Amino acid sequence: MSSAADFFICTSAEVICCHLIFYLIKIEIKIKLYLQFFKIEIMNSIKLILFSIVIILFVAACKVSTETGAKHSNVRTDSDSITRGEELFNLKCAFCHDLNGSGDRVGPGMMGILKLSELPVSKRPATPGNIKKQLLEPYKRMPSFTYLTEEEIQDMIAFLNTL
Repeated sequence: MSSAADFFICTSAEVICCHLIFYLIKIEIKIKLYLQFFKIEIMNSIKLILFSIVIILFVAACKVSTETGAKHSNVRTDSDSITRGEELFNLKCAFCHDLNGSGDRVGPGMMGILKLSELPVSKRPATPGNIKKQLLEPYKRMPSFTYLTEEEIQDMIAFLNTL
C-alpha cells in the first residue's frame, strides 16, 4: 500500500513524461502564435491532438513506473526479518525447494527467485505479491500455507529477496 510520501517520488519515466508535457505546451504556444499570424481557425483540433498525446504519454509513463524500478520496493531488508524468513524457509520449504537453484527436489530452486522475470512453474511475474499468492493459493502440486501470518510471509519474502 502506498503512503502519502510515495506520491511525491518520481520515477525517471514520470520525469520524462513531465518534460514531454512541458515541451508539448511550448509547441502549442508556438503553433498558436503562428496560427494567429495567419488567422487560421484550427486551434481546437490541435489542442485535442496535443491533449490526447499528453494523456497517452502520461498513461504510458504510469504503466512503466509500476512495472519497473519499484518492483520490490515493499520488501523488508532488515536483518531480523531476513533471519526469521530464513528460519521459516528451512522449516517449511527446504524439504521441497533447494537454495542453490539446481531444482533437484520436488519444487524449483529458489536462487535468484525474485530476480527472474517470472516464477518457474506458474509463469506469473516474479514479484513479492506473486510469491505471497503462491504461498496462499499454490499453483499445481505445492501445498497451501494459509496458516502463515502476514508477518511470516513478509519475512519469507525478505529472505527470498536476498538469494
